[in-house]
Amino acid sequence: MSFGFSVGDFIAAIELANKIRKEFVGAPSQFKAISDEFLLAQLHFDSLKGKKSLKAIRTALKELSTRSDAYDDAYNDAMERIEGQLGGEKELSKQKCWFPQAETDIATICVTYLSFNVFETGICQNDKEFEERLQSNPFYNYASHNWGHHARNASTIIQEVIIFLERKAQVEASIQALLVTKLYLTDSGYSQRHPRQMTGLHLAAYFGVEIPFNVFHEIGPTAHLQDSYGRTPLFLAAENGHEAVVQLLLDKGAEVDTKDTGYGQTPLSLAAENGHEAAVQLLLEKGAEVNTKDTEYGRTPLCFATENGHEAVVQLLLEKGAQVDTKDTEYGETPLCFAARNGHDAVVQLLLQKGAKVNTKDTEYGRTPLSLAAENGHEAVVQQLLQKGGKVDTKDTEYGRTPLSFAARNGHEAVVQLLLEKGAKVDMKDTEYGQTPLSWAAWDGHDAVVQQLLEKHAKVNTKNTEYGQTPLSLAAENGHEAVVQLVLEKGAKVDTKDTEYGRTPLSFAARNGHESVVQLLLEKGAKVDMKDTEYGQTPLSWAAGNGHEAVVQLLLKKGAEVNTKDRNSRTPLSLALLLEKGAEVNTKDCNSQTPLSLASWDGHEAVVQLLLGKGAEVDVKDGNSWTPLLLAARNGHEAVVQLLLGKGAEVDAKDGNSQTPLSLAAGNGHEVVVQLLLGKGESLYPDSDDT
Repeated sequence: MSFGFSVGDFIAAIELANKIRKEFVGAPSQFKAISDEFLLAQLHFDSLKGKKSLKAIRTALKELSTRSDAYDDAYNDAMERIEGQLGGEKELSKQKCWFPQAETDIATICVTYLSFNVFETGICQNDKEFEERLQSNPFYNYASHNWGHHARNASTIIQEVIIFLERKAQVEASIQALLVTKLYLTDSGYSQRHPRQMTGLHLAAYFGVEIPFNVFHEIGPTAHLQDSYGRTPLFLAAENGHEAVVQLLLDKGAEVDTKDTGYGQTPLSLAAENGHEAAVQLLLEKGAEVNTKDTEYGRTPLCFATENGHEAVVQLLLEKGAQVDTKDTEYGETPLCFAARNGHDAVVQLLLQKGAKVNTKDTEYGRTPLSLAAENGHEAVVQQLLQKGGKVDTKDTEYGRTPLSFAARNGHEAVVQLLLEKGAKVDMKDTEYGQTPLSWAAWDGHDAVVQQLLEKHAKVNTKNTEYGQTPLSLAAENGHEAVVQLVLEKGAKVDTKDTEYGRTPLSFAARNGHESVVQLLLEKGAKVDMKDTEYGQTPLSWAAGNGHEAVVQLLLKKGAEVNTKDRNSRTPLSLALLLEKGAEVNTKDCNSQTPLSLASWDGHEAVVQLLLGKGAEVDVKDGNSWTPLLLAARNGHEAVVQLLLGKGAEVDAKDGNSQTPLSLAAGNGHEVVVQLLLGKGESLYPDSDDT
């Protein structure tokens, strides 16, 4: 009994689908007016799912409601489909009962299509040709990706499959569509990144289609043929877990330990990496080398299997004598390291039962399996490793961090609890920044972990060695209010200064605009006018300079000094404009820059507007003869330029190098600013009488 679909039907179906899509998407008056109508279009699309014939699709299209209550109709229809399986799909689920030859028919259609003369030129030689082929042949992509799946499930031998696989050019054309991937829009040359020299047997092995291997009489020699990556058909069958084809190839004498030329993997490595237990079993029974290493990373099949958590494969390999503590050549990691890092607790248990060394360190970073598991928050693995004697305070060689530091930094509460219960030292500093677990948890805002560490009496005022910051400074800098509250309650010194910049927690919080943290620190008595040692700036200077108005208001309410000067003789006004408190609007710093100059340079539109409103001198020059307009034009601050021009700024002003606002804007590619200046009458030739 035939399924009843021809190649023409399939192509027509695809073309109809494309037409439907274009009609829906390309009808602006119906589906692009408002978002509700987009939803209606989506509901209509959903209603077409499961239709098994062209007639059914056309009928469904005619039945789509065009009345004013179309939205309700579509919604109710969707709800009916949600409550049960899609009607059409329910029918399709009975397809094999109705059409026992369905897979055979579809596979035949696919390979017949792929055998067309249009593909006899083989591989397209560039992206343009390949994309034109995809566009011109709408069934090409589907057929290339799916013919093998249908053929594998076919109940009878398909002669068309045999014919197709013997056509070298057509096989190569289908392989190109099957295996190329465009990673991004500008991925030039993507169509050429696929293996060459693949035969029909390679392709059959990839899909697990047994028919060719049962029919071809001279399969023995071709079973050893390699593609451009050095892979035989056995590689592809093993990689994709096609047990029957693996068996057929092994029976035909396929070499079991051949390595590919890309990464130097064997069929066993690929089967193990992908968790294909049956294929692994067959290869091992044929004498595949269990401890072979790939040439790229130096990993054994056991390494690949443990990394991906393939428990059954790991069990098989261990039973066949796989070395449990072998290290790869990339990072010097053992199978236990791979399993621990990825949280495969069942695999970890198997390895530990086989005597895997629990405290082994990788050669790249010097991390133990416990460190790797703790860093990634794998509680069950940490538990197993600790029970097997994992050293709780061991440090890695890269950063000098303990498992507790790794866990605390990433906020893994359960792991932190396990390590603390095992006696992990709570104040151990790493060698990178000299930070304790508490410092890391505070820095990243993990308040639950901070609480755990404080309950274990972690030192709250410890300073890291890199910048001399305390946990309070780190938390305040990053705006972690809950952490700030916790450490303050435990006696953190509110005015401690770091050794790098001499800033207090209040300065850090004010600088970054963390209003709630500033409020907390002020309530705890933080000194409001403490200057840092780097620039001599106060919290108010930092807040003002960075435009944090709410923080500025908090500090002013606490009596912060408005006219205090930093090392550059800048007041908070210079950095952010506290005019309402009476600071001098045209005050200059040591570089003769006024607040307006600084605000214009940085593009702070609101600040510039405020200063101009308070009478700031618009054409004042700094020590380099730069006016505010020159500064704003140079940096392309369109809104600021417009404000200054509106206040009558000299449009042809020159700096010490005779540069005008126009020349600076043009030289830096600020097209909009150039237009603004020309509109205000700046000449392209300021020294010429020409117009």
